[in-house]
Amino acid sequence: MLKQFQEKCGSLAQAYQNITPAEKISFCAVVLFALASLCYCTVRGDITNVLICLVVIVMAFAPRFLEWLFGLRFSTFFKVFVVCYIAAGSILGSVFDFYYRFANWDTLLHLICGFLMGMIGYMLLDILNRGESAHISMASRILSALTFALAAAVVWEFYEYAMDTFLNFDMQCDTVVHQIKSYLVGASPVVVDTIDNITSVTVNGVDLGVGGYLDLGHIDTMNDMLCNTAGGVLFCVLAILSARKPDNLFARVFIPKLTSRENGKTQDL
Repeated sequence: MLKQFQEKCGSLAQAYQNITPAEKISFCAVVLFALASLCYCTVRGDITNVLICLVVIVMAFAPRFLEWLFGLRFSTFFKVFVVCYIAAGSILGSVFDFYYRFANWDTLLHLICGFLMGMIGYMLLDILNRGESAHISMASRILSALTFALAAAVVWEFYEYAMDTFLNFDMQCDTVVHQIKSYLVGASPVVVDTIDNITSVTVNGVDLGVGGYLDLGHIDTMNDMLCNTAGGVLFCVLAILSARKPDNLFARVFIPKLTSRENGKTQDL
């Protein structure tokens, strides 16, 4: 057992060899950016974002680790893209408030996330049925991609809800609306009434000052899930189109290759 463990550790170490210049540059840039952001957050006493910066540094190793763990080979562009995406979503979004500075920042991140989750779902059947991938139909791959993208969106929203509920975060961002519809304001329990042109809301005698009524996360949650779904659908459409011409640009960049390890060398299947 000790010998097997040593061999496994050795193969993991080899996974971080022969790194391309583009990977090295992106990795160093992201780690240095994360360290600088960590120092900035430490000075501010922002412990939450300090932890986020540490997670980003660890996640910078993720693409090569996933290649080793699942026997895959990602394109160099994809590995660089994922590392930059992690930094953009976590550090720029949380530490430097891009979620609030740019209205569509969260939308863009969820769209990309859905695309990446669709890719994982697309390859999931190949990983689970290694050696039998030639017999997997395109319909099965597309169904797996869509369901995985949807499942990832649901799990993420569960996570946001838990953080907001138990740790007093506000990850499910509120939206100012000027109209509400509810049974609770209807003339009877079965009548939905509408209140239009809401310009102010008073809570305990204090005007919230937001110029309308606060939708507490519902709209944000649905928008996030729709964007994740759209990203998954986009991947599926491009995967279907690329299947007509093997080894095209999309396939080379975004669809990983299955690999096998023999005599200490990694080869594509």
